[in-house]
Amino acid sequence: MLNIKLCKTGKNEVRKGNENMKKYFSKLTLAIVAAIVLSLGVAVPAMAATAPLEAVEIGVTKRINVAQGTTMPELNFDFVFTLLEAQTAPATGYVASSATSPNIPTRTANFPAGLTVPASNFLEWQTNPANILTGVSWPHAGDFVFGLHEAVNTNTAIAAADDMFLRYNINNDAYILVVRVSNCEATGTLVPTEATAARATFTLPGTDGTPGTDSVWDRTDPKFPNYTPGEEGTDPTSGERVLVDPSDIRFTNGFSRDSGNDLEDPALAITKYVAAQDQGNRTLPFSFTIELTIPEEAMNRTTPPGWSFPTGALAPSATTVAAPGVAISPPAVGGLTGTGPSFTVTVELTHGQRIAFPVLPEGTRWAVTEAATATYTPSAVVTVAGTAVTGSPFSSAIGTALRVPAADATPNTFYTSGTGTGADFTNTRTAPPITGLVVGSMPIIAVLLGATALLAMAVASRSRQRIEQLPVAY
Repeated sequence: MLNIKLCKTGKNEVRKGNENMKKYFSKLTLAIVAAIVLSLGVAVPAMAATAPLEAVEIGVTKRINVAQGTTMPELNFDFVFTLLEAQTAPATGYVASSATSPNIPTRTANFPAGLTVPASNFLEWQTNPANILTGVSWPHAGDFVFGLHEAVNTNTAIAAADDMFLRYNINNDAYILVVRVSNCEATGTLVPTEATAARATFTLPGTDGTPGTDSVWDRTDPKFPNYTPGEEGTDPTSGERVLVDPSDIRFTNGFSRDSGNDLEDPALAITKYVAAQDQGNRTLPFSFTIELTIPEEAMNRTTPPGWSFPTGALAPSATTVAAPGVAISPPAVGGLTGTGPSFTVTVELTHGQRIAFPVLPEGTRWAVTEAATATYTPSAVVTVAGTAVTGSPFSSAIGTALRVPAADATPNTFYTSGTGTGADFTNTRTAPPITGLVVGSMPIIAVLLGATALLAMAVASRSRQRIEQLPVAY
């Protein structure tokens, strides 16, 4: 019994020891957790206070609507920022501030010469630097309001040129830009952390386009107080979904220019040739239909307004002339239909003749159709700016029409660009085989038949005489 009792007593002591150890570790765990929580409570604010602020970036983009095929010159557009302040109530809007800081320098979008215009028919270029807030010194934290507009025409060379046209000297859009500047404790600097932009009305006073203190900027975009960079929103005016992005500040101009010089070096020329082999008829006229579509930016020109062929006649906009080295008088142009931007010209051309358009807006879309002519196979070599296009030469079956490019091609028109643009059509005749008597040879055949008949009669008469002279036996 003693042993059993002692054994029981040992188990109880072990159980009590285990319970004491559990209590000890439970208290230790709670202490550790509490220490961690307290340390995080101190560390998190410390880390938050030392984390640097991320600076916002905002850009200005210049868009040029221009037709594919246009030869681009160098273009420069300046954008001016004016520090604003709210007018005292009850007046509304903003006026130029008397303060001189902060100052956002004039930013320039420079389009280098020779840019290739894509099929989308526009070019875009950002200002340099792309972030217009780069290098700006901020006097203190807070919200700063700026007016933004395009400077007066900085492309005087274009304004003076006869073949280049900006749709307007400047784009009259204006924006109000609000920049929020915050204190960055980590670096001890001022950082622009938010930026919002909205369209506004602004009238440049005077004739020189220099802003003055009486220039009032008014918000015209009801989304202004609710701009959230990079997020989609709903336009309260139209109800359409829009991407509200302050970097999407765009100023748009239209640009076009004319190409071609004269009849010898035209913007577009269509020439006709007939191959000499197999009885090709070089006096036979062939019918052509020329489709022209003038670029939108040429139709929208303001000075001079629009674009059109001369009233009542094609000359000198479209004239037929003998091809180089071929002394053949040119025929008259059949006719012109359309009022723009689409025109149709019809003409008949014989071997060596061509129809030339001395001047057309660059990027004019064009296509040519030669009507079907029996026994002739048409082909055409097409060049744009002196270079043969992909797929040239084009051809169709004997006795069928040929359109270049084909109506189902993509795209189904070519464009003008500089000079050396056009199509040279050559037709080859395949003479039909002779299948019977030729009417033109009938007199000769009649003579031969007559001679043959006389010869037969003479032979018959002589034979009869010989028979009569033979002796007769009785």
